[in-house]
Amino acid sequence: MQDEKWKSGLKLLEKYNLNYDLRVPCWHLKEAVEIVRLIPNIKVIINHAGFPWDRSKEGMDFWRNGIRLISLEPNTYIKLSELGVNGQNWNYTENANIIYELIDLFSPDMHFRKQFSCFKIKSYF
Repeated sequence: MQDEKWKSGLKLLEKYNLNYDLRVPCWHLKEAVEIVRLIPNIKVIINHAGFPWDRSKEGMDFWRNGIRLISLEPNTYIKLSELGVNGQNWNYTENANIIYELIDLFSPDMHFRKQFSCFKIKSYF
């Protein structure tokens, strides 16, 4: 996200009326706010709920801080997908709470992209 040529190329998305799917782990969400601000007329879709992989209290607080900051940008949207954690069983309660938090952050006024992944479905929501 630091490469100036890449940043210049990213701005071309507006010319072609394209969106940008932002796929970064939660430890890059704060940095990604700068990228989102570079392209204010482009819809930026945060992929996979911002990857809340670390479900410890500290990990979730870190994710919450980053996802909250990026949700304040008016051109951001959230994709509700990939809520599973590698090596762990599906946790309905944790995942439901993450979805509810994202709804609160991005609000019903914002657009949601819901993706039902082609990966193994472990639970229904």
